[in-house]
Amino acid sequence: MMLATFLVLALGGGDVALRADKVWIDGSTSIDKGMVLVRDGRIVEVGAKLDLDEGVRVVECQGHLTAGLVALGAKVGVADAALDPTRPAMPEARVAHALCRDDAGFAALRAQGVTSVVITPEAAKLVPGATAVAKTSGALVSERAHLSVVFGASALSLNREPTSYARQGEMLSELFARPEGALLAAKRGQLPILFEVQSKPELRRAIEFARERKLTGALSGAPLAGELAKEIAESKLAVVVDAGGAGEPRREALAMVELAKAGVPFGFGLDGPRNPWQNLRLVAALAVRHGMPRQAAHDGLTRTAASIAGLSERAGVVKAGFDADLVLWSGDPLELSSAPKAVWIEGALVHGAVQ
Repeated sequence: MMLATFLVLALGGGDVALRADKVWIDGSTSIDKGMVLVRDGRIVEVGAKLDLDEGVRVVECQGHLTAGLVALGAKVGVADAALDPTRPAMPEARVAHALCRDDAGFAALRAQGVTSVVITPEAAKLVPGATAVAKTSGALVSERAHLSVVFGASALSLNREPTSYARQGEMLSELFARPEGALLAAKRGQLPILFEVQSKPELRRAIEFARERKLTGALSGAPLAGELAKEIAESKLAVVVDAGGAGEPRREALAMVELAKAGVPFGFGLDGPRNPWQNLRLVAALAVRHGMPRQAAHDGLTRTAASIAGLSERAGVVKAGFDADLVLWSGDPLELSSAPKAVWIEGALVHGAVQ
């Protein structure tokens, strides 16, 4: 569409009501011909029929309206950030300090319906620092959302410790035995941990480490985590499902189904730009085709993902009081034939257009 047809909903200009063919409150509740009233960047009211004040603009939206997607893990905005490669642990480092808010990756995420993203540091050391949460408008939401702790092989090195899994475990135990700062906050349950893992043995080590110390957070990066769904459920940890995968799509999809069956909270991680941005929704749709309930997949992209990101009180649900982070899809968002037609972040149209 021509730029002249774009309707920019900056709520400072007054209340706006979006009326869509279907409004998805979350993964289980929808309203046909629903309306969402937006004011000052927030959702004010949602319903089938709203008693609107005179002068409220009503915008007709053909398609499905949902909460914006939440990507749990991407390297967007920090491609040129460099951390000291000689130090095995930097728990006080914050990837937010290197954030480039006009990075082109944000626009690419918006084009896929992603409105919030957890930005993770490189998993190249035992404790690479804190994750950040940002809107894909570039606005920083949290500069210390999780503490990244690496149980994967990427933290091992040939020329500095740790050089083996055994030493990796010893060093992590030593760090948490005498914690300070971010490590102490994590040990006290005040800062969730993002456990970076890749294989099932690494998953087991991370689960046991968390259980022994009563740590909270999420296991991130293992595409087959669902094959240990029972152990994960007992640990009370969440899971960030890798949207890149290990090259076995059917096995990975069935593993995701097992997470849902076991009641493990999960969202989808997008280690972009290494993985294509569209993979976030692709892996969710693939899981549905292999038996995952639609509700679980939808919430894994929105509501549950927002909770894992620390945004449970402001994102992931189309609900009064929440940020007006919304996506208009051409059809059901879990059908790969659908595409984002328009994306709003805090009430401002940041991608696409409506007529």
